[in-house]
Amino acid sequence: GCLRLPTEAEWEYAVRANTHPNILYFFGSNPFLLNNYAIYGRNSGEKTHKVKRKNHNPWSLYDMYGNVWEFVQDTWSEKLPGGTDPIVNVVFSDQVLRGGSYYNSSDDLRSAFRIFTPPKGKGRYIGFRLVRTL
Repeated sequence: GCLRLPTEAEWEYAVRANTHPNILYFFGSNPFLLNNYAIYGRNSGEKTHKVKRKNHNPWSLYDMYGNVWEFVQDTWSEKLPGGTDPIVNVVFSDQVLRGGSYYNSSDDLRSAFRIFTPPKGKGRYIGFRLVRTL
């Protein structure tokens, strides 16, 4: 198998874990429950934490919200193309980040929320998650 960054569509599919698309988080829409699932602005002490300290989503994926923003394969596009797994890949374009980080508010951790960083962006609040292909 091969390891790679997930596409933006794969990342969102994984965070939602077959939950309803109209809810803000995989556990519902109550931001006060985030404390059970995420390291973020309200509980982080302004620093990253070891993984698997909070509850996982229905597919047993930990830390999908908070701790560090996660790079995905896609580059930034204001409007997402349709399709099953569209990949936006423009050379020298801003890179998409998903999931929020230890300094963000509950609004920034919503499943659909996305931001971008310049190519080769870095910081102590940015990380990545890999997927394995067969």
